Amino acid sequence: MFLDNYFQRREKEKLASVKSNETAVLDSIKKNTPGIQVAESGLMYMVTQEGTGAYATEQDSVQVEYVGKLMNGQTFDSSDAGKPVGFNLGGLIPGFTEGLQKVKEGGKIRLFIPSALAYRDMDQGPIPPYSTLMFDITLLKVYPKK
Repeated sequence: MFLDNYFQRREKEKLASVKSNETAVLDSIKKNTPGIQVAESGLMYMVTQEGTGAYATEQDSVQVEYVGKLMNGQTFDSSDAGKPVGFNLGGLIPGFTEGLQKVKEGGKIRLFIPSALAYRDMDQGPIPPYSTLMFDITLLKVYPKK
């Protein structure tokens, strides 16, 4: 019992420290990234190239090229070069879904997704708990829900 309490307490302390580090990262992004927009949800984004097509909605499917990185620069996921990927927009992490609705078809966007809009306190392979994720995305095509 004593050891269980000890290890539970240590785990809580570790997660609190990680969460505190995430807050510092988010504050730094807001302060040091010219042109950054901050949505009410906490999502941070920059449209890096305006598109000319339609905006996607949560019910639509999209075709994108993307690179996902941790804030230390490590790539954890990406589409293969020249091979776009299709997604049902409503089936993705909340920050990705929200972010892709902020750029028009043909545009490019950079997203900074706080853990609250991604995987929260869950470990997702190369993505540690409470990780802020950065995505560079090109929205190639929007397929409206029929």
